[in-house]
Amino acid sequence: MEPNEKTDYTGATELIPLTELDEDDICQDSQPIEADGTTEENIGIEEFLPTPPDGGWGWVVVLASFMNHFIVDGISYAFGAFMLEYTEYFKSSAAKTSALMSTLLGCYMLSAPIAGALINKFGCRPVGIAGSILAATSFFVCTFVSSIDAMLFLFGICGGIGFGFMYMPTIISVSMYFEKKRPLALGIAMCGTGVGTFAFAPISKLLLKHYDWKGAHYILAGVIMNGVLFSALMRPVLTKHDRKLRTDKQKRQIVPVKKMEEKKANGLHPASRVSNSLSTKATNARAGMMSHPDLRTYEYGSRLHNSTVHFYHSTHRITSPKSASGLTVQEAENLKRPLYKKDIFYSGSMYHLPEFRKAHNMQEYIVSTTSFPAAHTDAAPKTAFSCRCLPQQIADALSEMLDFNLLKEPSFIIFFVLSMLIMLPYFIPFAFCSVRAKQMGETRSEWLISILGISTMLGRLLSNVIALIPKIKAIYINNVFLLIAGVCCAAIPFTYSFIATAAAAFFYGLFMGANIALTPIILVDLIGLDRLTTGYGLVTLSRGVSTFVGPPLAGQVYDYFSSYDIAFFAAGGLIVFCAMCFFLLELPGLKKSHTQN
Repeated sequence: MEPNEKTDYTGATELIPLTELDEDDICQDSQPIEADGTTEENIGIEEFLPTPPDGGWGWVVVLASFMNHFIVDGISYAFGAFMLEYTEYFKSSAAKTSALMSTLLGCYMLSAPIAGALINKFGCRPVGIAGSILAATSFFVCTFVSSIDAMLFLFGICGGIGFGFMYMPTIISVSMYFEKKRPLALGIAMCGTGVGTFAFAPISKLLLKHYDWKGAHYILAGVIMNGVLFSALMRPVLTKHDRKLRTDKQKRQIVPVKKMEEKKANGLHPASRVSNSLSTKATNARAGMMSHPDLRTYEYGSRLHNSTVHFYHSTHRITSPKSASGLTVQEAENLKRPLYKKDIFYSGSMYHLPEFRKAHNMQEYIVSTTSFPAAHTDAAPKTAFSCRCLPQQIADALSEMLDFNLLKEPSFIIFFVLSMLIMLPYFIPFAFCSVRAKQMGETRSEWLISILGISTMLGRLLSNVIALIPKIKAIYINNVFLLIAGVCCAAIPFTYSFIATAAAAFFYGLFMGANIALTPIILVDLIGLDRLTTGYGLVTLSRGVSTFVGPPLAGQVYDYFSSYDIAFFAAGGLIVFCAMCFFLLELPGLKKSHTQN
């Protein structure tokens, strides 16, 4: 590859761990760049790897993530307060009206892989801002529709995608800033879900008391627009190379000013200097002096050395650990993209990971959990996203998060199916608990949603704290908590007072919150850290699909029986069934399979 040759970076590719390449694969024809006009730079690959500061601006990012959770999940989970208003206005059935919530939450989850791919290309900040604008616009525009079907598209689909684009940056940005303190940071950020649900349920009732549902939507749209500000705070982590570029740029800005002052002092007009500079640049370009650009300019062809790790070159050449002259700066810049980190969705303690225990220091761990793609060629592995019209970073992320080959693993198939089933009843208490209480004449029904929200937050925190205990497996915590949650859900129809219903709702949220919180930790135990991104993407996809079905199915049950009790019985029974089936993952055959993984 010539120094000034551009490499095609489009298409989906296989991600190659930096430390898992053999010496036999090292290419012998990698030659240092000839020094015609320039000298070769000797830079370690660690300059291009973002090192989480575990603090600093990261706490501002945690606050921004908390507030976006507060907005997104608070508004989504408080849907029950609006359900009767929608039913009366659109003259729709309970099943059709509950489809609004299921569509909103379903698209919220289904958009996660797309949001992750866009973040891998553009970063957390622009994706979060775009999601805030889309969701706010959807909430505002849907007030002008007169049919429930149009409402499903604007409020459900567009609003759900906007919320998904707001949500995914909250997870990735915190993970980029924290490594050792990640469980604490993510725990604080995700508390926004419980606090938001607790706050928005009574706020929604207050808005509906003074305005109709349209006026409430206008105010909620304004609240959602605050996500633009919070997403803007999610600035990327700077690498050593980024800092050097910034320093060099500042120096280049200072030097011309000094020269300008000297020219003015000598009586030479600034315009003549600019003209001479442009003429000199044009002459240099014609002479071919730009074919070997400086390393700091981001131009193609610049090379660097790497003294610590093996590297997979974009033209399928492997460079020696002592000489990585085949690697361009443009290629190395991809290392800071979040979806090339294998632990980006991991929410547990780093000390439980074999990769972290084997590493001698944090830098070595970061290298061991970073993958780098080879550019798309005819010889490269083909995937469903091997399309040259997609930027490489987007295609790589989609291929990684939606690699359906993982469904060939028996243990993952069980977890995948059970995760899909468990989401069918998950939101039924959120959607119908307050509606049932209101039908019984209870004037404080909106507080049931608040109780569900705050207890879900406490359940997530509690399960994560228990999971930090080394000898307690996350799958056992998940199973026991689900069993208790199922019993609490099935007990709701037997409650006829506000206190009793509130108690059942509290314990349901407390024990149901563990399932989502422990998912990344369980996936690492099942399939290993290398495939966590794939497993997380597929599980999120399955949950999005099942969320479309759960609330409308419960609404159909109500339309047929004129009671929500059957829906609560069925939901509780299904949760208990799934909890028992999760124990299948500990069978000797399956346990041996995922232990090898």
